[in-house]
Amino acid sequence: MTPPPIDLQRRVALDLARAHGVPLVTPDSPSALREAIAALVSLVSSRTYASLSAGASFYVPRLAGKVAGLVPAAVIPPLVSTLLDVAGIDLPASGVVLVSREAWDRHPLAVVAHELSHAQRDKTVAAGGVVASVLWGVGYLAHPDIRSWDEGTCRINDLVGLVVIDGLSVDDALHTAAGGVDAYALDTPARALYLAALDSAAASLRAGELPGEGTAIHRGLQALARAGWDAGPWAAAIDGERKTVTP
Repeated sequence: MTPPPIDLQRRVALDLARAHGVPLVTPDSPSALREAIAALVSLVSSRTYASLSAGASFYVPRLAGKVAGLVPAAVIPPLVSTLLDVAGIDLPASGVVLVSREAWDRHPLAVVAHELSHAQRDKTVAAGGVVASVLWGVGYLAHPDIRSWDEGTCRINDLVGLVVIDGLSVDDALHTAAGGVDAYALDTPARALYLAALDSAAASLRAGELPGEGTAIHRGLQALARAGWDAGPWAAAIDGERKTVTP
């Protein structure tokens, strides 16, 4: 099985973002917002601002500025709120996805699917109103269990991409995807939660099934197949003949 060309993955990723109604900022587009969010995330992860600015992709909810304004200064110093203001954040109701150069060049579809999963969750939470959205955002930044569940379940998109698109074995892909746990400053219980989400998805992949139905990565894989990509042994699962639904 040959991986789909990067240009095709990029085209499908852009189409997927449009279908979700979420603007997609590629690394070819300068963005002050990217720099501001890198500064923000560096405060709640073990990664440096420089590495985040150059190599991290983000989904930024429309209420990012309000969330930063409500989190205690011990968690987010006032400088970050200032950065968000300077960036001129005026996000649409859908938020925005910013893709790093590394992701755009190597794993565009899987990474965009990851970020669009955040967007879908944000949309679901937003149905509860502004208060619900802000509380969820504050919880993500301040509480490791919320952060680990949110990131671990979205990371499943990357795991599926490594196996189905890149052709890695499930074990090798799981090792790679699980390595992302170190980026989120998680305590022991939160780390276990993050890894449990990936272990569950890996079990589905070992059975030749996709972990979830109608997920962002599933829809992206279907679009690749419609564009003519031969998914080899995964074709039946992508078409929907064999897949599991995760609770």
